[in-house]
Amino acid sequence: MSDYWIFNGYAQWLIVVGFPIFASSLVLYFSRVHRELVFFLRVLWIFMISGLIFIGVLITFAIPLLVIGLLTKNGAPNIGLY
Repeated sequence: MSDYWIFNGYAQWLIVVGFPIFASSLVLYFSRVHRELVFFLRVLWIFMISGLIFIGVLITFAIPLLVIGLLTKNGAPNIGLY
């Protein structure tokens, strides 16, 4: 395995994990959610909520895919992440 493959795998996971958290953070930041908080606390709260949203989406989509993969003969389904 080359170093390029390792970097490519980390870059893919960074996009898969970072983009949804960043997108939901932007939506929450420009919404009317907790505008009374100071900037630092509001950003911290928004990242915490974005992380919870990401974990919820992960549980909603990843667990059924893993169960389907374990119940089929082919193993884990190919979802294009590896």
